[in-house]
Amino acid sequence: MPVPHAASTASAGTWSVSGGRAVWRYAVRVPTAVSLSFHATEVTFPESAVLEVRGARTTTSYSAREVHRAQIWSRVQPGSALEFTLTVAASERSKLRFGIVSLQAGYRSLGAGVADHPYFRQLKQHPLTGGNNSSCAVNYACRSTAANAPAGAATVALLIENQFQCSGTLVNDVPGDNTPYILSARHCISGKVGVADDPSAAAGTSVFWDATSSCGSALGSIYDPGVPTQTGAQTIVEQQDAWLIRLDVNPVVADAQFAGFDASGAAVQGGYTVHQAEGSDKQYVAWVGQALSENRFSGFSPFLETLNQDGNIGPGASGSGLFNQNNRLVGSLTYGRDTSDPSGYGSCPPPGVSGPNGSNGAGDFTALAAVWNSTADTTSSTGSATLKAALDPLNTGTLLTTSAPAAVIILNASAQTAIYGTPLQLTWSASGATQCTATGGVSGDGWSGTLATTGSQSVTENLPGGVTYSINCAYPGGRTAKTLTTVAWVGPYPQLTLTPSATILWTGRPEVLTWSSNITPCALSGGAVALTNLPASGSTTTTQTTAGEITYNLSCGPGIQDSAEVDTLVQYATPSLVLQANGTDRRLGEPLVLQWLSYADTCTPSGGAPNDGWTSNSFRGQDFFSPTVTAEGSYTYTLVCASGDQSVQQSVAITVESGPPFVSAALEKDSVRFSASPADYVGYSWNSNLTQCYADSNSLLQSIEEGPLAYNISPQGRVALAAPHSGTYTVQENCTSQDGATRVSSAPRSPCCLRRRRW
Repeated sequence: MPVPHAASTASAGTWSVSGGRAVWRYAVRVPTAVSLSFHATEVTFPESAVLEVRGARTTTSYSAREVHRAQIWSRVQPGSALEFTLTVAASERSKLRFGIVSLQAGYRSLGAGVADHPYFRQLKQHPLTGGNNSSCAVNYACRSTAANAPAGAATVALLIENQFQCSGTLVNDVPGDNTPYILSARHCISGKVGVADDPSAAAGTSVFWDATSSCGSALGSIYDPGVPTQTGAQTIVEQQDAWLIRLDVNPVVADAQFAGFDASGAAVQGGYTVHQAEGSDKQYVAWVGQALSENRFSGFSPFLETLNQDGNIGPGASGSGLFNQNNRLVGSLTYGRDTSDPSGYGSCPPPGVSGPNGSNGAGDFTALAAVWNSTADTTSSTGSATLKAALDPLNTGTLLTTSAPAAVIILNASAQTAIYGTPLQLTWSASGATQCTATGGVSGDGWSGTLATTGSQSVTENLPGGVTYSINCAYPGGRTAKTLTTVAWVGPYPQLTLTPSATILWTGRPEVLTWSSNITPCALSGGAVALTNLPASGSTTTTQTTAGEITYNLSCGPGIQDSAEVDTLVQYATPSLVLQANGTDRRLGEPLVLQWLSYADTCTPSGGAPNDGWTSNSFRGQDFFSPTVTAEGSYTYTLVCASGDQSVQQSVAITVESGPPFVSAALEKDSVRFSASPADYVGYSWNSNLTQCYADSNSLLQSIEEGPLAYNISPQGRVALAAPHSGTYTVQENCTSQDGATRVSSAPRSPCCLRRRRW
């Protein structure tokens, strides 16, 4: 799920300088997520910059070489939090730019060792029945042969803008010129088939290479840190559900293979597919009988229907290739079958079936031959572009190609950010090439003409801006390879930071504002602060007596043309404390969770049950704690939160008993006028002595959480319910124990709420 989140080295986090190194630290958390990633734009890393991102179990590093099109689409890391540590030489800090614009919160498993979110498990298991069809998924390594090895090496996993995971195939064009085309499914852009989409999503597409597990071992995940990746591509053709993209640079692994294709439309007998369903390592499916041409969906060319004989497909296999009996690519996977299996995998191979018959198929593939020269799709963003024109650019009429190994070419810049007027080194290597040619750059910068197959060249630019340097190399047999690198040429520019000691604090408490700049003089304003003629760095202390938000502004520079400014927002809050439990009626053995919100400096606990661990802590102003209660009784938990000489206190009373499980639920109104107004919503409350609860409705009611700590799967709470349209709705509350072994439900309510009144 995309989560808008803005944070940059200029507006968030903290800076420190020691031993000639400047270090920026920042952390972010999405409490409910099981995995997290980020998207950063307008990124400029000098050569000394290293970004280390630490998750719950993995750590990933990024340098200038991972910055593509001034962006970073990060790797997905397990856990609900990311900790950023960005280190750069203090002398190069003014060249650095890094700004996060969004997070991507994951709720599904990332393979072995990372489970689905519990609520997601409830959502997908509650309406479904059936077995575990993932049990018949087959590890590709157990079916790898010399014949299908090129297809396996051509198969990749794709992650589109860190939201949609699919599969794809590196495909060989007719010239065999090493152009890195990948064929996948167009619905991978948005998750929807046959609708207009955003083709620019290719730029944020990450490709995962060589994600395999040895035969006999559990399937690993494409998100494992050791899996090679690259990001960045361009949409070339959209036609029905076929999506052809061209990678910005050649494959980053030495063993990549271009798969041969067959666009003749000849019968497909048997065949197979290599895919990466569920974000797992490569899997294999063998198809039985002759693929059936089916006009299954209005407005689409015929699909190739297949039936599995060995292995299975599941979510994330979309876009994977159908290889025929001659090991050539003939289509890309568009549809799997609806399934009642919670794993999402389709049906396991049926016994004694000789082939698809129009009603028993497991998957439908967009046939390469059916869309080869088509421009009929009016929703396509690529207009008159066709697969034929891209894969047979010389119009030879060739409909068959063979597999071939990818040529690997490397081009690196000594820095991805350079000061114009100073030299930069470009270094390249093209093993096996016969000749290379420099393209791109700027006239007179030293990058041009014929090059050796390996070497290095000094270039210098005299104006600011991004410059792309490319190298094209020729190989025996008429093959070529191309790669590029982009360097941001900049001049010394203002670099300002304004850092508050706290972004939210109580009224009357001191706020320390610290600033730094590489240009002077500086001025600081906002609230009660109005300072001018300040030095390049320093700090000041201020406060506010009334609640509200104050924007503090730092402006530095001698004049309008050579000045800069930066803002920071501080919220002053009335001293307060919200303390609540996940439930005030707790069954012995079920967890008790205390959660609170205050912007105080410290919080001190008291009360509670004997030896439950509550009073042995000193807490932050916003936190949670799970006391271990081992005896029945009534207990009062108290928290005193303080900042300076100000303090607030709240208590919550808890009853712990060993009686039978229960759940109660109530609607505050029997009817209400249907509208979009919050005043016309219906309050709904529930209470249970178990652990997790969720509401069932006979139609889709919108649940709107109330309160700063609301969480609508807790055993106790209140939400407001809104209906999508007028009508009568029934609500029932279902609660389960911590181990899932005990479940209770409230009695269905009589038809009650959200009826339209006649005017």
